Amino acid sequence: MSERPFGDEPTQPGGTPGGGPTYQPYPPPGGYPAPQPEPYPAGALYQAPQPTNGLAIASMVTGIVCVAAAFALCGVGGILGIVPAIMGHVARGQIRRDNQAGDGFALAGVIIGWISFVVALIAIVVFVVILGAMFSPFYDSPGSGGRGVSV
Repeated sequence: MSERPFGDEPTQPGGTPGGGPTYQPYPPPGGYPAPQPEPYPAGALYQAPQPTNGLAIASMVTGIVCVAAAFALCGVGGILGIVPAIMGHVARGQIRRDNQAGDGFALAGVIIGWISFVVALIAIVVFVVILGAMFSPFYDSPGSGGRGVSV
């Protein structure tokens, strides 16, 4: 048995099976030279992005948390502001050494960390001064008639 159940396809005078017209391919263009690719300068094609230093990102995030803690916990949480400041300094050193991205993150962590640390110190000093004034022996009590208690 043949693979074609109805026999061979009829051919037309053009010589193609099925009776379709024959097409000739376009002749090659004459008189124009083939286009040449333009040379690119070395290194301009693609440069891989620099990896961002993870410690720099951690420094910035930790600094933001410390600022929030400095205000929320009356300055006590801001004492931890030294952590993002140190992390930011270390990250900036790594960024320079390893040619990484993220120097802005590290710098933000340093600045925010030191600001939260200073705010925390100021808040603690103010708190201690207020407590010291309240409980000092020279505090005038309302019932003493303006006389301070002396030791």
